[in-house]
Amino acid sequence: MHVNTARTSAVIVHPVPTPYADCYLAWQQAITATAAQFQGYQGTDVYPPESDRNPNWIAVLHFADPEALQRWLDSPQRAEMLAKLPPEIASYSKTVLIQGFAPWFTQLLHKPPSWKMALTVLLALYPTSLLVNLLITPHLQGLGRASTILIGNAIGIALLQWGIIPRLTRVLKPWLSANNSHDRHISVLGGAAIVSILLFLAYCFDRWLF
Repeated sequence: MHVNTARTSAVIVHPVPTPYADCYLAWQQAITATAAQFQGYQGTDVYPPESDRNPNWIAVLHFADPEALQRWLDSPQRAEMLAKLPPEIASYSKTVLIQGFAPWFTQLLHKPPSWKMALTVLLALYPTSLLVNLLITPHLQGLGRASTILIGNAIGIALLQWGIIPRLTRVLKPWLSANNSHDRHISVLGGAAIVSILLFLAYCFDRWLF
């Protein structure tokens, strides 16, 4: 098992037409070898496109700290390597993650529509808040109403942030990523399924818990 300890990462996204994939890979190997000569360099991960409809190649560079990464990004060596890219693959976007890989890394690259994010959060929040109120809040009543609400909210947010949301977004990734006209039916069916699940949960909670 490899444990990535990088504190800072740069996510570089290159749209690469299929005929230029081999050219991009050769260039990526060369620029990786150049970056490896810089102090603080910790490695590069390269991810190919998920499909022909999404031609984005993703390279993630890991450095020990923001200063080391910035020295590489501003270096004449990197500028020289970028100048060698053919015009067809010269465009790119860059995102710097100060704390390295985040659990919601894919969300940074492919942000879903706001209605999908809202529905995902609701699917996680609704049963979590109800269960916290049922199982935990009654044991905190002696602390006072304000303290009880504060502790209950803190527990609920911790569960969402580090337990439920990361796992739920992985499960829903095909639906969250289906945002073009070809995948409209996936968006509609997935949204309808989530609404149905929420209604079913409300029915179950009303019937057996309240």
